[in-house]
Amino acid sequence: MLGIVFVVVGLVFNPYLWILLFDSDGYLSDSNKIIIYIFDALNILIGLILIHKSYSAKNYFNSQEFKDVLTRYSRNSIYLLYFITVIEFSSYLTLKIFLPDNITNRVKLVLGQSKKASTDISWQTADLWSNYKPNPLSKRCNQYGYRYGGGPKDKGKIRILCVGGSTTWGDGVPWGYDSYPAQLEKYLNKKGYSVDIINAGVPYYTSAEVLTSLCFRDIHSEPDLILIHTGGNDIGPLLSPNDYKPDYSHWRQVGSIISDNLFTEYYYRFPLSTFRLFLIYFLNPGIGTSVGEQLSYPKIEMLGTTDLENIKPNGLITNLRNIISISKSAGANPIVILFNDDQDRKNSLAHKYFDKSINFAHAKSRSHQGININNGVMDSVSIALNVPVIPFDRWNPKSKESWIDHCHLDFSGVKEKAVYIGNYLIINKLLDSAKNR
Repeated sequence: MLGIVFVVVGLVFNPYLWILLFDSDGYLSDSNKIIIYIFDALNILIGLILIHKSYSAKNYFNSQEFKDVLTRYSRNSIYLLYFITVIEFSSYLTLKIFLPDNITNRVKLVLGQSKKASTDISWQTADLWSNYKPNPLSKRCNQYGYRYGGGPKDKGKIRILCVGGSTTWGDGVPWGYDSYPAQLEKYLNKKGYSVDIINAGVPYYTSAEVLTSLCFRDIHSEPDLILIHTGGNDIGPLLSPNDYKPDYSHWRQVGSIISDNLFTEYYYRFPLSTFRLFLIYFLNPGIGTSVGEQLSYPKIEMLGTTDLENIKPNGLITNLRNIISISKSAGANPIVILFNDDQDRKNSLAHKYFDKSINFAHAKSRSHQGININNGVMDSVSIALNVPVIPFDRWNPKSKESWIDHCHLDFSGVKEKAVYIGNYLIINKLLDSAKNR
């Protein structure tokens, strides 16, 4: 009988039945079809072997020994079935009732069921053009997918677009209206200038992501003036222990699997609550996705031994030239802001990784050298293309405590930064030229 069951399963089970019962999207790849056919063949083979052997095993199956074994295994099977049922029911209740809201919201985001912004879901989501982009469903962004500002342009105002990384985004402050672009807007409006500012900064963006984001998204906001505050994150590709490549492929490669895609695929494929809980807690859906996989990180890069003087940072040179060119071709006036980074500051990465270590001096020196090289590129390219440069690398807040690490500022420091940049724009009449263009 067991052999017959195996043969029947092998004959009846097929890809069409699998799609009907388990596959929500109605599609099964060729590789998965092959797996099912292999499963069918094994079932039929095992069934035929069991049927063939059943004649010689007939006396054993009629013996008391077999009946005792059958009774014992039946009892154990009932216990196992009861255990599985209890676990599955408990998992179902957890999914529907007891799962924390922050996890439920992240799951809904990944499954496409989230309709409103939430503080629980990641600000970061995979992007078609760059490594990732801000997620409009996160409350850390706004409905336009920006940290601050955006939307239809008011023709009566000067629109300023701020591009860059986390120092533009505002890693040291919780909300977009606390970031330097928002505070700059407030300061300039108070000074009598009618401005509308967009914070298009994204944490950990290099000049490569700034460029692609500008091309495919930011430039369509019709800015009059663009503040380019990049170069800091390009220190990663520069300090990388791998041989430098201008497209940064030595520093980042295409990711193998994006966990949210994997989560969605298997969430629907196996509709068991227990399995779905397993996916939630091990794949952590909604915590942020990217399309790239980084090959080195600051702790390793700061200990590198590559000769930085013999590396020409063509990646940053070319990216910045293109950012400036695209800005001008769209009718916007670009302005470059140099990067301010000092590993001597309290809570810097050098202190975090190498404090009281023999590696501290090397890490600090290498980081400083990298930043100086990148700032030199920013400065020279800007001068060559007749673009104003704000020497923010020489600026410091009133209190050293405003630096929360090597380059990020608290809210007090952010406000001072906005005033410094605002005064530079006013003194050099850069707002007037934008208004009259």
